[in-house]
Amino acid sequence: MVTDSTSPVSLSVAAAFVAEFRKGTAVVEEWPYKAESELSDLAKRIHGTSPGVLVVAGSPRHLLLLRARLHEAGSKAPLLLGGTEGSVTTLSAEHGAGGAVYLTTVFTTEGLTQAGQEVVRKYRERFGQDANVDAVMAYDNLRLLAEAIKRGRTAYGLRLREELIKLTDFESLTGVLSFAPDHNARRPIFVVEVQDGNTKMVRRFDPETK
Repeated sequence: MVTDSTSPVSLSVAAAFVAEFRKGTAVVEEWPYKAESELSDLAKRIHGTSPGVLVVAGSPRHLLLLRARLHEAGSKAPLLLGGTEGSVTTLSAEHGAGGAVYLTTVFTTEGLTQAGQEVVRKYRERFGQDANVDAVMAYDNLRLLAEAIKRGRTAYGLRLREELIKLTDFESLTGVLSFAPDHNARRPIFVVEVQDGNTKMVRRFDPETK
């Protein structure tokens, strides 16, 4: 586990990964760093441990730099990125040396519903480019808000918040979305592989029913 120790988000992601890994039989070594300049030396030390898999809790830029150094060292360990949504765009624009990178996202074109495919088609016709995760989430968010306003007959205050939380089985562009009791969204999640500018869905996880 390689973690950007200057980022609260990265520290939180790393802690969650480590907790899950340690529920099984995996041995987890943690490698924090504070500056980009540390990555070259860190890659050498990591390669010396022959990891089975390497999780990077940090920015896609840092992962790409680390991947290049690990490739030079001859490392073959699969790379997982625990970063912010939208990292696919940065990773797919990079054609540098190294193996595939795996990460999770709420959007991939392979995971679109039939209605989602139609929306993305119209988006491409109108704007001359493919819809990304920001465009798809903005579309879904606006529809969610409109549905809550319709049900609550108000656009203000606690009533609107309550209606949002109560939404269940909402058909987003990638599948059914609901809100859990802790107010977090339950929606399909996709594991994707990014390599040489290409993105491929590896697996889809649908939300739990409870």
